[in-house]
Amino acid sequence: MTQDQMTAREKEKLILRTRRLAGQVKAIERHIEKDEECVHILQHLAACRGALNGLMAELIEDHVRFHVLDPKKKATRGQLEATEKLMEIVSAYLK
Repeated sequence: MTQDQMTAREKEKLILRTRRLAGQVKAIERHIEKDEECVHILQHLAACRGALNGLMAELIEDHVRFHVLDPKKKATRGQLEATEKLMEIVSAYLK
């Protein structure tokens, strides 16, 4: 996605998500340093993985919408349906 295609609001939203992820990773590090129980660390790891997968799915969808489909041309119904199906598959895979 080029800078002009990504609005400032979208960019800020992505930056905030990455900062939350960084915070989650730091929390995992602190839990390991404190020798906390594995189950708590694994819960934090699962939450972090979910957040990372959500971010990845969003970026893949943006890439498809801005680079696979031509935003300057109106997509056909078939292209839109194929895009939606692809995003369903990506979302299911990343869950």
